[in-house]
Amino acid sequence: MEPQIIDTYNEYPYGVNVIEELNNELEKVQLENDELKEVIMEFKRIIKEYRKKKDLELIFEELRRKEELRKKRENKSTFGCF
Repeated sequence: MEPQIIDTYNEYPYGVNVIEELNNELEKVQLENDELKEVIMEFKRIIKEYRKKKDLELIFEELRRKEELRKKRENKSTFGCF
């Protein structure tokens, strides 16, 4: 940027004000980005807990099925002699 006539009357050249405004805008965007990262991390934690819960539910369901099959086999073997 070339110097402007008004720069002689200002404390800082015009370009410094532009840079300062850009820095302020960047700071706002970075704060918003940090807040969004926190939200995303919380969602990730919730998803992990949900997956663990679903995995446990699947394991318990499989154990229930196996127990039912075992009971059916025991009942068949008891009445198998008739």
